[in-house]
Amino acid sequence: MDNETLRYRVNVKSLKQYPAVGTDGVFTQAVTFHVKPLDNGSEFDLDGGVVGGETLKRCLLLQERTYIVVEFAATWPNTRPADWQKEIVNVALEEAANGSAS
Repeated sequence: MDNETLRYRVNVKSLKQYPAVGTDGVFTQAVTFHVKPLDNGSEFDLDGGVVGGETLKRCLLLQERTYIVVEFAATWPNTRPADWQKEIVNVALEEAANGSAS
């Protein structure tokens, strides 16, 4: 394992139309993410709930890219927030929106 960083591969596991329309007039979607640690640890699925607007756009960008690898400092497990799994996904969605390379 690299002592400098922890790496996670994030992809959209499922994206299904949800019977509600967002404020932008587009149907919302229910999303589930899959996260796989590339260094150690167990992979997991994260229910992203119902998304629309900018979050949906980012989910679609992530889905187009197949997956994104995000990195955190090796010290992150000691300082990570209680909702650390969601934080991993949020970083991946941000990178998808910014067009960062995997």
